[in-house]
Amino acid sequence: MSEANIEIVRRMYEHFAKGDIARMAETMSEDVLCVTAPDQPDAQPFRGRAKFVAYGESWLEAFDSYEVEITELVDRGDWVIVVGSVRAHGRSSGVVVEDDYGWLYRLRDGMVVEYHECGSKEEALEAAGFTD
Repeated sequence: MSEANIEIVRRMYEHFAKGDIARMAETMSEDVLCVTAPDQPDAQPFRGRAKFVAYGESWLEAFDSYEVEITELVDRGDWVIVVGSVRAHGRSSGVVVEDDYGWLYRLRDGMVVEYHECGSKEEALEAAGFTD
């Protein structure tokens, strides 16, 4: 099952790279739990695929470009940790952002049931309850 989970998450990022948040979210459950990074404006968890799509689309609208380069996909059973780097160019500010990042996905029956934005691989492992 873990290889299938890795492939689901990999495909999600292929859709993201095309700016297609709706297609990215097709493998999310209707009541997916989304936990945004604590350093984001108005950061609070929310539920729902439709809310994730609105969140993702509004996020991309704030940038002229937003690229994620995946450097590692970590299989932890029901959890998939994505490690990568972000390079983005702010639409109104013109600021270029470059940073390493981590994302965490929990899957059940081929659907993402939890999504967490994490600052690093270590933070993603901690959020999933892993201590190594």
